[in-house]
Amino acid sequence: MTRNRLPAFLCTVFLLVLVPSVGEVSAVPSYARKYRTSCATCHNVYPQLNAFGRLFLAKGYRMPGLEKRFVRDPQVPLGDPTADRLWPRTIYSSDIPGSSVASFLVKANLNTFPDRDKGAKTEFDGIEEIGLILGGTVGKKWSFFGDIDLFEDGEPGEIGRLFVQWNHSLALNLRTGLFEPRAVPISNHRRLIRTTSYLANTFPVVAAHNFFGFSPSQKGIEGFGRIPGFVGKGEFGWAVGVVNGEPGGVFEVLEETESTAELIENLEEAYEERGRFDFNDQKDVYANLDYEVWLRGSFTFGAYYYRGTTGFLLDAADPDSFLEDGNSFRRWGGRFRWEHERGLFTVLAAAAIGKDRLDRPALNRLDTRIYTVEFQWFPFPWFVPALRFETVDLDDEIPMVADRFTRYTMEVIFLPQANVKIALGATRSSSDAPDLPPFEERYRVALVIAF
Repeated sequence: MTRNRLPAFLCTVFLLVLVPSVGEVSAVPSYARKYRTSCATCHNVYPQLNAFGRLFLAKGYRMPGLEKRFVRDPQVPLGDPTADRLWPRTIYSSDIPGSSVASFLVKANLNTFPDRDKGAKTEFDGIEEIGLILGGTVGKKWSFFGDIDLFEDGEPGEIGRLFVQWNHSLALNLRTGLFEPRAVPISNHRRLIRTTSYLANTFPVVAAHNFFGFSPSQKGIEGFGRIPGFVGKGEFGWAVGVVNGEPGGVFEVLEETESTAELIENLEEAYEERGRFDFNDQKDVYANLDYEVWLRGSFTFGAYYYRGTTGFLLDAADPDSFLEDGNSFRRWGGRFRWEHERGLFTVLAAAAIGKDRLDRPALNRLDTRIYTVEFQWFPFPWFVPALRFETVDLDDEIPMVADRFTRYTMEVIFLPQANVKIALGATRSSSDAPDLPPFEERYRVALVIAF
């Protein structure tokens, strides 16, 4: 499978051009630098957003209210705004960020896998990843965001997200590029527990040869916005989008797994013969609707629908039996978030329903259901324990896989200072879970430094 690799020379360009000076100001992320504010203004614990952060995101990475009142690092003007009224006889003015738009994340991990029969049971990554976070605004209506792994495991990394956004108003915005669709069970990029990704976002239906995942990202275009709720209480959030529908990140994880390696190799061969990532001509479409209301805390109810098409091998051992439109699948479900009014805890819940319809006479309907519940406790701003339960419920007809299994993940997060995070995590699955990497018993210590 082709990857979004960032060439080494481009990494050097980013380092030389986007970070022109090294000093006290470069030691904070770009938005905190622009507004001279703490990361805690928008985040409970990075990267999870609080209510103010979600509004900042909805406003196109701008402060709610009067933007100019909060800016401490002014934009550089391009043209004279007073001449804009002469348009189209003159070029409309704009502005660009006044300082570096780059921030960096340095990550280190120590992982232990006590039940492994093959390979190392303890893995120390050292400096596993150096990530580049880009963010800023251009003019009155444009903004951009990027999440790029410069180096990962000693090799050039991947582009996680990279998009531009047109911000017409709070009610109507457009973005295009590589992004996480808003129609997801729960945002994987902004999850608090980092030991595992959400199964609802990444779980593949291997029996249907469907490795689609909401995460890490999709290429496409999305419209979204927020409008006032009933009788002035709360807000509705909406989103619709069209994306390529590429395989998720778990596709690469399972490449080295014995039980799925041959199938993935044959699928990759079929994809490569067609010479492109997007191996069919049909695009995937989705819609999302949320309603947030404030009643002794913040309550958010959401629903999403995703329709896609992917390929399928009539014979798993024969790449030539590939059908480009062999699987017409649907994903839909609901989600719930409750944030305590004094910020003491947050409860997340989601139900994800999947239906795969295969172009073959037998076993042509495969259904999956994934349920997620997560509890996050904030006894102190710098100390956050969290616990997640995930249950996968499959059709009886799916061969060699248990009908129902569960995964538990726990993480304790410490913030010794505002831009340093230490996490202690553990994950374990029920004994009938598939023998695949996402269900391995694992213990993790992680260090993340942002600057």
